[in-house]
Amino acid sequence: MSDSTHPPAPPVPQSATTKRPSKTLLAAFIVGGALVLAVILILLLVRPGDDRSQPQASDLVTQYLTALSAGDATTARSLVSLGLNSDDSLLSDEVLQDSLELAPISDIVVEENSSTDGSAEVPATFMLGDREVSMTFEVHDLSDEGRLITNGTFSAELPYLQGLEPTVNGASVGRMVTVFPGRYRIDLGRQEFTLPEDTVTIAGAKDSVAVTQLRPELSNEGLESFRELVRDSLEECIAMTTLSTPCGMDLTNVSLPAGHAPVENSVKRQLTPDGDKALDTLDAEIDDQQPTLVTARGGIDVELNFTAEKDGVNVPYRNMMGSGLKKPSVDFAAGEPVVKWD
Repeated sequence: MSDSTHPPAPPVPQSATTKRPSKTLLAAFIVGGALVLAVILILLLVRPGDDRSQPQASDLVTQYLTALSAGDATTARSLVSLGLNSDDSLLSDEVLQDSLELAPISDIVVEENSSTDGSAEVPATFMLGDREVSMTFEVHDLSDEGRLITNGTFSAELPYLQGLEPTVNGASVGRMVTVFPGRYRIDLGRQEFTLPEDTVTIAGAKDSVAVTQLRPELSNEGLESFRELVRDSLEECIAMTTLSTPCGMDLTNVSLPAGHAPVENSVKRQLTPDGDKALDTLDAEIDDQQPTLVTARGGIDVELNFTAEKDGVNVPYRNMMGSGLKKPSVDFAAGEPVVKWD
């Protein structure tokens, strides 16, 4: 067939042709994109601690101390970093309010420090009750928390109070406590024990060490209960006529002349006058590793009389000393405390 049978294609209208963008328009697109990218990069690089959004160091410390003085634990807590292992259970409005009742915070003076980024030190003084406290607060920009005070709270251990159900301002605590600067009341949940002082001030590292060294004492009720328990147990032992007892005073290995042997169930034991007096005034010590365990200090004299046998003949022995009295101890954590002799 001849090509002449196909008519020629119509010309493309001028409006449908594709035009290349001008160099001016292309340059505008490039510049605009670069600006957008720059803005994104700036937003990504600005840290929470950027000096345009963070308070001056002195302002941060002022806010913190002012919140403490007003009993606003929530605000104060938001301005400090506690570290990894601190417990914030005592950083509450209730505990702080009780602390302020014991020793209000007043006369706050904070030295000027205009730093708004990095690290800064801010000296400050304030009155805690009738005690003037001087502290140098450390302010740091933390990558994950923002700008915070890193030494605004104090931690202390209570190793010698474990098992005695300690509370701080009425709140139950464990071995480690973390508190705001302030004065705190420490109570023990076991009536047999007490503390030399029931309130402590914590506003520095030395105070934390002093609290860590707190040791309990027997209360008057506890000491009386201990003495009664020991006397009752000892009197049970003294009433025994056997050669040995749970309390000691044994005659099983007593040194006697050759051929003499103590006769079972012939023993009579009794307190000497000095021993009876010592039992009434018995002193005690508390175990550091197990604070509920109390052990007697000092000796208690017991006189022993018994009969020995030699060649079928009974020989009386008077005012003898046996193996000695064992040490009595009482664990007041037991449901019904009993005396053990070791």
